[in-house]
Amino acid sequence: MKKIIILLIILLPLLTGCYNYRELNDLSIVTAMSIEKNNDLYKVTVQVVNPRKDTDASKGNQPSFITYNNTSKSIQQALREMIKDSPNKMYAAHLQLVIIDEELAKDGISPILDFLIRDPELRDEFYVLISQDKNILETITPLDNLTSSNITKSLKNLNKYLGLASLTTYNDLMDTYLDDKKELALPSIKLEGNIKEGNDKDDLEKTDTEAKLVLSNMAIFKKDKLIGYLDENESIAYNFIKDNITNTLIESKYDDGFIIHEIISSKTKVELDPKKNKVNITLSGTSSISEVYSKTNLTEYKNIKLTENDFRELSRYASD
Repeated sequence: MKKIIILLIILLPLLTGCYNYRELNDLSIVTAMSIEKNNDLYKVTVQVVNPRKDTDASKGNQPSFITYNNTSKSIQQALREMIKDSPNKMYAAHLQLVIIDEELAKDGISPILDFLIRDPELRDEFYVLISQDKNILETITPLDNLTSSNITKSLKNLNKYLGLASLTTYNDLMDTYLDDKKELALPSIKLEGNIKEGNDKDDLEKTDTEAKLVLSNMAIFKKDKLIGYLDENESIAYNFIKDNITNTLIESKYDDGFIIHEIISSKTKVELDPKKNKVNITLSGTSSISEVYSKTNLTEYKNIKLTENDFRELSRYASD
């Protein structure tokens, strides 16, 4: 009897399975999603990995991704009804990117956040951006097969080397949104050039593509509604205050020219003074001189102090 019990204990884990198991061949893997609104209807576009392209490299005429779109009164319904065009159900567990249309963001993004937080299949590490143009996901990118991967890499590099973008995941977004003392700020993206020609695969054979996806400045919100965009200096200042700067360039102006400083490291300290209704921001860090377009004597201490003044100027932009 003891032998039977021991045998059952050993075999029991092997007999269990996943209650929600699904065949991969029955699913369309969604890497990116864009959401727009036309009148009272939501238009949802998804980018899906083309499995035929991935599994057979010899099929050079196969696109790396396929886009599906559908319009309905709800986001979930628009996604579900894509089965009319696709043989497989949309599966968003590997989602990398969610792009929200500018006009929709002006009306408020609460319904979108509500949908995203209720979907049990979604992880919370995908990035969220605001789009200033339509058809972002349908644009072919030259250096990466998937538009979603291209945008994600560009976003990371823009944050790492210029400090213009903030890497805002859905988890970060919700932490800010649920905090009454904070307001949202999201990176934005726009489309430059000839959209029609840029979506032609022959455009990839050119050294300069007709249409380009360009990451732009930070979009700022009041509660859940988009109210405008920061300029380049303000975007950098925002990331300084959020302590998100790892590397960027700052221009120090002199009487006869300017000097470019490369910020190597920085640290931001923010202190609240409720009595005076003030916020004290202290920036510290290290930089190296990258380029000199001035005859100013850099051995003089007063000229070195100009870099600190530039830090203060960036702080002023953000606090305004």
